[in-house]
Amino acid sequence: AVCACYRYAIEKAAARNDLYEILDCRPNMVFTASAYDDCTVYTIINEGYADTIRWTDLRSSKNFAASLPANTGSKLWLDASGTILQLFGEAKLS
Repeated sequence: AVCACYRYAIEKAAARNDLYEILDCRPNMVFTASAYDDCTVYTIINEGYADTIRWTDLRSSKNFAASLPANTGSKLWLDASGTILQLFGEAKLS
């Protein structure tokens, strides 16, 4: 229900996201990205139980999944082709 409420609000606000598409809604996960000319930096925070979030990086069209233990966070740097440049934190990528 929380995800549906957010989707409705984003749709009504006509907000656009050109960086990523979340493939499965996880209300315990905070997910955001910052774009630079040559890379994208993703911040992923898990505010609840151990879980996995899946998304598509729209710049590279590559799919990613990050599993995080409860109450942890990570930062992920990708270049424009979707190559992982750096990963900090507790996330396990698949």
